Amino acid sequence: MKPQFRRYRMKVLSILSLLFRFSLAASQICRDQSSCNNCLQHSQECVWCNNQNYTGSNCFERNATSDVASCGEQYIVNLISNLTVISNDEDVGSASQLNSSETIVNPEQVYLSTRANQVHRFNVSISIPFNYPLDFYYLMDFSCSMFDDLQTIQDLSPEIINTLESLTSNFKVGFGAFSDKETLPFTHEILEPFCADASIAGVSEHSSFNYIHYQSLTSNRDVFLERIKQLNITSNLDSPESTLEALMQAVVCTEVIGWRPTASHIVLLATDAPYHIAGDGKLTGALLPHDMKCHLSQLPDDTYQYDESLDLDYPSIGQIQHVMLQERIVPIFAIASNRSIEHFKDMREQLQLTSYIDELNPSSANILDLIREGYNSLAQNIELLLPTDIEGVNILVRPLCDQTSGVACTNIARGETASFEVSIEVTDCAAAQRKQNITLRYPFLAVSIDVELEVLCDCDCAMELERNSTTCNYRGDFVCARCQCDNTRGFGRSCECELEEGDDPNKDQGNGNNRCPIGLNNLMCSGNGNCTCNKCECKDDFEGDACENQCICANGCGGVSNGRCVCGRERNNPSCMCMEPFEGKFCNCTKDTSTCTANIEENIEANIEVNILCDVISNCILCLAVLWQWCM
Repeated sequence: MKPQFRRYRMKVLSILSLLFRFSLAASQICRDQSSCNNCLQHSQECVWCNNQNYTGSNCFERNATSDVASCGEQYIVNLISNLTVISNDEDVGSASQLNSSETIVNPEQVYLSTRANQVHRFNVSISIPFNYPLDFYYLMDFSCSMFDDLQTIQDLSPEIINTLESLTSNFKVGFGAFSDKETLPFTHEILEPFCADASIAGVSEHSSFNYIHYQSLTSNRDVFLERIKQLNITSNLDSPESTLEALMQAVVCTEVIGWRPTASHIVLLATDAPYHIAGDGKLTGALLPHDMKCHLSQLPDDTYQYDESLDLDYPSIGQIQHVMLQERIVPIFAIASNRSIEHFKDMREQLQLTSYIDELNPSSANILDLIREGYNSLAQNIELLLPTDIEGVNILVRPLCDQTSGVACTNIARGETASFEVSIEVTDCAAAQRKQNITLRYPFLAVSIDVELEVLCDCDCAMELERNSTTCNYRGDFVCARCQCDNTRGFGRSCECELEEGDDPNKDQGNGNNRCPIGLNNLMCSGNGNCTCNKCECKDDFEGDACENQCICANGCGGVSNGRCVCGRERNNPSCMCMEPFEGKFCNCTKDTSTCTANIEENIEANIEVNILCDVISNCILCLAVLWQWCM
């Protein structure tokens, strides 16, 4: 045989050996499961036999044809997973749709019923239209240090409108401002006004306020510009501002702000200061945790002011994340201070939402570029957001685009399509809700994919439970054609096995014939014995806890009817263990002396010499004992 062919044959044999071992391991995984629920939850390859007369392991692999036949097809319990994807009638990427204000997403709806530990995959495609509606809310810090920025915004307000119009013709714009809680130690009326820049410019200051909503979202350019001209700066004492309180009201007061359900929602937050966090409000006596509700009161000039400033604490970043995700708010952070921008980078990381951050130049001179770049960044980088509170279910998203960053498709131009692969797997039946709705979102657009999930973890037969069943010797419950034994009282297929002293009652004993030691060739009892009450009963000539030792004696101990070979502790020195009535080193001598004695008497009567007689019976110890007086 050529060496090359020999090496090829060895590789083939190695692969076949690995496949055989894998098959054995997979089979054993199913057969180790002792209940119907555990069986079907463990692997999609496992099925359960609900036949009381079946004597094998009730859980086995679904392609085990001999087991299926022995059980009977009608008794097989197998939960079947099913994935149904409902696609949009419109083609993703259709030119007529992309030129409109509608976003096309496929699929719109997904129905999934699944067993545990089974991965299901489907693709999601999102088209980016050219003229998608935009709601743009400018939220600005009105503390004294932002006086120059306010003047710039007032001067550039017409250009702000033009910039938004260049992004989409279907837009609305609104405006709000914030400072801090109107009490010590954050502000105090006696100390106001004290904004030097405002005094020098001859501009009167606004009395202190926390948050004021000045202009609801409007498409009327003149209304917005007129409102911006009327705004005045205010003052406060400390550096941090009530940024989170203002954000909360701008997000949750949907009717007052005017957020449209089918538009992109952007809040541009402009500030040069860090923000107060939850707990800081206690310094002012605002002891109640924020309730994430709208608290705006209308003023005579048709503006709205936050009216729970002195009672409610500042909201937490977690609360801000919750409401932003719920209302699809995408923030642009325009920060006019190197020191403060680090605070907002931390906030952005904690929010874990689609967002954009950049440095605002002195006096907000780059505000137009920042609006344009922020919008394009948000529109071109598409990421599906997953719910974070789904227990027992693992959801992963993989982008299928040419350019990606993490789980996002990047540099997707308007008119193009972003594609993703979504995989869903139930990993923990105990934690997973049996029926639930899961929503995958792309917050920048009014896009979501609803997944209706049904978790298949329970066998119907498990509902029919017979407690302390006679079938189980009153030591367990009979369910799904199988005894579920109380391990403190017994174990085995019919709970017939009793625990021995020292046995752990909390240990899973299985059905009593599938927890024996694994020995040679990775087989239970080495394939050389039967498993009874989780102990190996070895075949002839085999011994050991796993029947792993085979004993070979010289003459076979006289045959199976005379005795069996026993290794003992010294495997190199096996010996015969004789069965009645045989004895001797090789079990070839019988204790039955009747025949032997008769032969002696006959030989004596025949006058055979004693020394010859002794030679004839020398292999029989008892016969020698009879003639001891002659054979000395």
